[in-house]
Amino acid sequence: MKNIDWDDYEIFLEYMSNMITNTGVDIGIRFPDFKIINEAEELDECDEFHYVDNYVNTLEVKRIEAQSILVHSTFHVLMINKIFLRDLNEFFATYLQKHIDRDLLNSR
Repeated sequence: MKNIDWDDYEIFLEYMSNMITNTGVDIGIRFPDFKIINEAEELDECDEFHYVDNYVNTLEVKRIEAQSILVHSTFHVLMINKIFLRDLNEFFATYLQKHIDRDLLNSR
């Protein structure tokens, strides 16, 4: 998350926050107020700017907690929709046949 441009941080953090809370995992702290950060004259003196680091670290811990829920739910969604799963399998098989390096396969 640290490689994202500052302008996109708010959008990204909102997306991650929503993804985590939609799994039922409580983040436990408030979302940063980016309006305060944007209005700050000196970021080093802005408490809200420093709070973003705390929020990002908390999100990372909560993301790991939510990950197993997401994987479990995704597995069940795919298994329920067998037609979609078959179509997805056929798509990947066709894609691999067209794009895989034949020399790589023959060298094994």
